[in-house]
Amino acid sequence: MSRRPRIGLVTPSFRLFDEQMPASFRAGLVDRAERFRAVLASEFEVAHWGLVSDSRDAGEANEHLKAGRIEVIVVAPTMAAPPGYSEDATSGLDAPTVIWNTATTKRLPDGLDQAAAHEDTALLGALMFANTMVRSGTAPIVVSASPEDPVQVRRVRETVRAAAAAVALRRANVIRIGDPIPGYTNVLATGDELATLGVTEHSVGIDELADEFAAAGRGAAGEISARIAELGWTGDADRRSRRLAAAIRRLVDSLDADCGTVNCHGPWFRSSPDIGIVGCLGVSLCAASGVPISCTGDLPTALAMKLARDIAGASLYCEIFAFESETGLALLANSGEGDPATGNGTPHMEPTQYYPGRHGRGTALSFPITSGPVTLVSLTPTDRTWRLACATGEIVESRYPGLGAPNGMFRFDGGGTAAIDRWLAAGPVHHHALAPGRIAEPLTVAARVLGAEYMAV
Repeated sequence: MSRRPRIGLVTPSFRLFDEQMPASFRAGLVDRAERFRAVLASEFEVAHWGLVSDSRDAGEANEHLKAGRIEVIVVAPTMAAPPGYSEDATSGLDAPTVIWNTATTKRLPDGLDQAAAHEDTALLGALMFANTMVRSGTAPIVVSASPEDPVQVRRVRETVRAAAAAVALRRANVIRIGDPIPGYTNVLATGDELATLGVTEHSVGIDELADEFAAAGRGAAGEISARIAELGWTGDADRRSRRLAAAIRRLVDSLDADCGTVNCHGPWFRSSPDIGIVGCLGVSLCAASGVPISCTGDLPTALAMKLARDIAGASLYCEIFAFESETGLALLANSGEGDPATGNGTPHMEPTQYYPGRHGRGTALSFPITSGPVTLVSLTPTDRTWRLACATGEIVESRYPGLGAPNGMFRFDGGGTAAIDRWLAAGPVHHHALAPGRIAEPLTVAARVLGAEYMAV
């Protein structure tokens, strides 16, 4: 994520066995808890009170965590410890809880005695607390990983990051500049549907956008030029596109928007007598600054883009243009906007090919999508809740520089038309968020925190 989420770490222990254990046992637990903290602190802001060994410790830890404005709680038992300690330490905190089973034993030694058997009983501690969560009606989010194994540690961080991404989505401010294209019922999201996620929508009126565009004079266009030069993009951006990019950026900043959507195919942009071009340049610059924005008024896909970006570090607005039955590859592309972090090479600016407006073509962004493993992500409301769907695969190549837009050839894991059938049956929005890497496992965590249905293809 572009920011460091605030994580609360609870490390319970138990003094019942101290008299039977070696003198170094208690100090070893302290060191173990510190290793857990260090693993998380490399990516998150961590509030950690220390070992929670009794009810008094639990109460003090609870006060410490409440003062830290925690987004995600991680309970990492250092041994078999009463789950009531963890319950008390996390009481009253409005944050999802991840149980980290810190199983560190590669192989039990020969001639094991009772003391040695109690040296590493973190699994029992995790089981105890998981049971209390189930009793309270909460499905546990669990990850088993040794803090000494880099591959397993990555799973811990991915799990916590996914939970934090879902929390951030539930608190998101989203901006909408332009109503959806008439008839595009699959991109709609009502206020009540957004409220079930905790999302707040801010709709920008036609006149408000026109006023911001009028206010964006030479100075604002110059600032956009400086930003483009800083990013190293090649090609030319026309002045009207730079002014519009400045207006979009000002609106995003004024609302402190986390993501958003525009619809260039209507009175706000292309057919506007004041603006009269598409907003691809402004959308792409917002994406480069960490604020993903979708097109056609597709707010659900904007939310999917934010979620994917916070988990994977980047996300691209795209759709499946066509599927080749001969190769099993699908063309992923858009009309000229996107997050350059998903691209391979230097993005190139050029006039948009396909969607001219009243005052010209406007500037689009083009780049090949980076080859390698990726995940398609969709988030959509249903008649019951929201559905989070994903499809994993890989970008095999980028064939079409002539499109003047981000593009790549995608192969579904499992391949063939059967994969297309499964993806269609999942009912995704026809636009997707494309994330680098195979992130199906972290998305299961995000779905659970969001209270969404989950489907993976």
